[in-house]
Amino acid sequence: MKKTILIILICALLPLSMGEAKPASYESVLLLNSYNKGYQWTDNEVRGVESVFKGMENITLHIEYMDTKRIKSAEYYRQLSELFAYKYSGVRFKVVIVTDDDALDFVKEYRETLFKDIPVVFCGINDFTPERIEGFRGFTGVNEGADYEATVETALKLNPRVKKFIVISDLMTAGILERKSFDDATTRFRNTVNFTYLDNSTMQEARQTVSRLTNDSAVFYLSYFKDRNGEDYTAAAAVTQITKASAVPVYGGVDYMLGYGIVGGMLKNSFYQGETAGKLALRILKGEKPDDIPVVMRSPNTFMFDYNALERFGIKVSSLPEGAVVINQPETFYYKYKRVIWAASALIVGLVIFIVILLFNIRKRIRAERELLTYQNHLEELVGARTEELNVTNRQLEQDIEKRKQVEQMLRHSQNQLVEAEKMAALGGLVAGVAHEINTPIGIAVTTASHLQDVTQKLSEAINNKTAKKDELFHYFTHATKSSELILTNLERTSELVKSFKLVAADQTSHEMRLFNVKEYIEKVITSLSPKLKQTAVEIRLECPADFEINSYPGELAQIITNFVINSLMHAFNPGDKGIITIEVIRNADSILLRYSDNGKGIPEDNIGKIFNPFFTTNRAGGGTGLGLHILYNLITQTFKGTITCESTVGEGTTFIVTIPAPTCI
Repeated sequence: MKKTILIILICALLPLSMGEAKPASYESVLLLNSYNKGYQWTDNEVRGVESVFKGMENITLHIEYMDTKRIKSAEYYRQLSELFAYKYSGVRFKVVIVTDDDALDFVKEYRETLFKDIPVVFCGINDFTPERIEGFRGFTGVNEGADYEATVETALKLNPRVKKFIVISDLMTAGILERKSFDDATTRFRNTVNFTYLDNSTMQEARQTVSRLTNDSAVFYLSYFKDRNGEDYTAAAAVTQITKASAVPVYGGVDYMLGYGIVGGMLKNSFYQGETAGKLALRILKGEKPDDIPVVMRSPNTFMFDYNALERFGIKVSSLPEGAVVINQPETFYYKYKRVIWAASALIVGLVIFIVILLFNIRKRIRAERELLTYQNHLEELVGARTEELNVTNRQLEQDIEKRKQVEQMLRHSQNQLVEAEKMAALGGLVAGVAHEINTPIGIAVTTASHLQDVTQKLSEAINNKTAKKDELFHYFTHATKSSELILTNLERTSELVKSFKLVAADQTSHEMRLFNVKEYIEKVITSLSPKLKQTAVEIRLECPADFEINSYPGELAQIITNFVINSLMHAFNPGDKGIITIEVIRNADSILLRYSDNGKGIPEDNIGKIFNPFFTTNRAGGGTGLGLHILYNLITQTFKGTITCESTVGEGTTFIVTIPAPTCI
């Protein structure tokens, strides 16, 4: 009969081993379970192991069940060994994982014939001690230690009138081991509590016994899979029948009992047993030696309770140990919608933060607008005052009324452009830059006008006194002509400067192009700077073909030359220093090359990369705004679509090389 059973098992399992051959790169792992599939403890252990190897396509996990809760004998073990030897004759396992005591004992007995030198990882071993694997190499695993003492202590606190425990178990391997562990763990309660064992009864007798108990008693379910008559029970069936029949609370020691009527206790976690064993096996597969991996002795136990059982026996959830897990507890509104509540709370907090930031920004913006309005009003006052001064000066030029009207119109136009630039730029610092940049040409015009006034007054006195000479008249007209040209040139330059400042505010506008002689125009620009140059010992040398004409933007070219010169006078030379500025214009086939050089102080290497940045200056105390080279850079790269580079050596001087494409050349 036994041989027939063996043949049937071989025929049933053989197809499982006859699948497609695995590639050589695959590694095989055997998971050998003591008990049967469907036993919740074993199923949880298997799930724990599978969770570790999930998604690892190079590992093949073979799962076997010994079913020793139904059949167990030396002959059965021998037949299993023959079955496994036949079934896995062509498989070389890298690791063998065993769950619970019977599988460990089986592997120890047949390791030499079935799994010689193969590492073994165990889990679910009741109260493991090193003696269990003494003399065996390549073994490691996880201890399964029940905390019966904590469960009994908690049960006595939850049921203060209990003086007697009925302990239900069987005479199978696990049952015997668990009873011994329970005896050892509850020694300290022997003087106050009576422990009675039902370990050799039928299910009917066990149910009758627990149904007659009074409230001074409680039940502890250890293990009950086979009764005295040899009838087998699943854990779910046994626990359910006993808890339904019991008139008093039933406590347990394993997580799979929860949900079938037991109150709870400090329960062993079967899934963690398998998961930890799987992780140990994975470490071995990665190259660690099993003898170097210590056995995990701390068993993962957790206080767990069933709300339905607590309600049945009037035990309050608030009386449970802190941190206890309670299943089947009715969902509160918060528990049911906690994700929504947390999400809504996070959203509200985010909105509050956003509103606070928005209010802060609004206040900051209002303050900035007020400051901008103050700067605007101040600028209008400055422009108005300067306009008034110019009007007074122009009224004194009675001999050139038409030119005075043109100057007034240009000044009003400049004023409007400056005000508009302030409104558009939104940068309070631009105000100082505008005042600085237009100060030079206007200052030159004012100085020239004042000089012309003095000369005119002297000539008028000489005429009135009838002492005027022909040479004095000729000298006066020469001065008047040059002064008028100088005033007109600088006032035109003022208008061009205002237009250039629109570039700083990123307000691109179209400018009129015209045909002009480059050399003559640059000479006029240098002439307009003569009052500034007379205050220094700096000489300007111009090298440019006399017949070089281009159809381009003369105002922008003038601003480039002016900014270069003013930048050199302010930064390259100290007061009284003699210096030379060289402006060289070269006409190439496809471009215009403008090389501007001075033999001044030079620029430190760390600053060369910053000189074209807006508001960067090393001479702010001396009146520098940091806008001159930035405006110049924008004119060259945006208006002319050209390039500019800077070369400088400290103590020797600085050279700017400007390249402008040739389509505008003639």
